[in-house]
Parts: sequence; structure tokens; C-alpha cells
Amino acid sequence: MQRRLCFSATILSAVLVLGAGVAPCYAEQSFLITHRVIPNGFEPEAHFLELLKWPSPPEAGFRASDAPHWDTSALAQFFGDAPVIITDVNDSSQISVAKRDVISSLSMRNGRVFAAFSHLSHIYSIPYKQYSELRFTRPTADLSVVEVSTWYRLTFQRTSSGPKLIRLDYLALEGE
Repeated sequence: MQRRLCFSATILSAVLVLGAGVAPCYAEQSFLITHRVIPNGFEPEAHFLELLKWPSPPEAGFRASDAPHWDTSALAQFFGDAPVIITDVNDSSQISVAKRDVISSLSMRNGRVFAAFSHLSHIYSIPYKQYSELRFTRPTADLSVVEVSTWYRLTFQRTSSGPKLIRLDYLALEGE
């Protein structure tokens, strides 16, 4: 009888230990993004983010210098004559940047514009919903908005030559 209880206790302990290992894995999988569903009409905006994306998910904390070397000629098609407004909720700053200066900063891999796009790239490349889940809206016929989880909001002007980024808002309060 004692041997049977000991065997039963051993089996129960093994089930509990193994079960504890399975629960986090299931929870992690439920937040993992394995593929993206892009609503009709928003494919170009999603493509813009894919051009910024890292070849594989980042494994370390953010450092602008770790950003991939982007194809700036492909990215250039997403900037028009209107400047891009870049904001950061943490310092209430707002800068207005012309297309040539955006492309120059991305090509030279320095400056505030490069840092902003590098961080967006890092966040979008982390394949978990809390970082890079996308939400698409069209508030007016000539605007489209892409939210990258609660981190970023990108606003595009819809034109006959495709969407042009006009605003990049960093929304995450740091330290929270």
C-alpha cells in the first residue's frame, strides 16, 4: 500500500512539474505572431513596415546601431513632398523632416530620424502581439493609419502613387 502511494505521488509530482512547463509555453504561443493578416487596401502600408523589419527577431535590447541596412530607394517611395512629422510622447517633441533629409538620415545611419526609424524597426521585428500587432484604420478617404500595438502610430497620405508617410508618433511612455 505504501509503495502504491509513493508511486502515485511520484506520478502526480511529474504531472504537476510537466504541466507547469507546458502552461508558459501555451501562453507564450498565444501571443506569438506567426503570420500577419493584412486587410484589403492596406498592403502598401504593411509592405513599408516589412521593408524596415529585421531579417530575424532581435535578441537583445534596443540599440540604433543594430538596425538593418535598409533599401532606402525602396523606402523612398513611401515619402512624398509633404514633410514627415515625428513625435515622441516622452518629451513632447515634434520635428518636421523633408523627404531628402529622411532618406539621408536612414542612409547615413545617424541622427534623430534614424534613431526613430531604427526603434520602430526593432519593435516591429519582435513577433509578439504586445510589441507588433497591427491595427489598420482609414479615418478619411485620403488618410490611412497603422498602429504598431501601443508603441507607434503611422499616418499615411493616400495618393495616386501610393501611400506617403506624413506622421510617425511614438506613443509608449518610457518607465512604465
